[in-house]
Amino acid sequence: MTSDKLATLVGVLISLLFAYLPGLKTWFEKQAPQAKAGLTAVVTILAAVVIYGLGCANWFPELGVICTKAGFQQFVTVVIGALIGLAGAYTTLVRPFKSK
Repeated sequence: MTSDKLATLVGVLISLLFAYLPGLKTWFEKQAPQAKAGLTAVVTILAAVVIYGLGCANWFPELGVICTKAGFQQFVTVVIGALIGLAGAYTTLVRPFKSK
């Protein structure tokens, strides 16, 4: 699995957890819209940092992350991919099923 695919998968997973996991869903729904956006962005960035760290530690070399300038540029791509996956998952898998 490439880092881009993993980032998209992580973004989708984060969106689904905040929307459907009991307890987390209840807590997350009580947050202000700005806090929700910030929380999901921070969790997504943390997930990307973990992916980058695992790649730099050479634990998962198949991710293709290299600790160089090019590797950092790939890290930025991972974050963007995860945020896109998060937004897409929310739009298609969460928003249509939210109660008013």
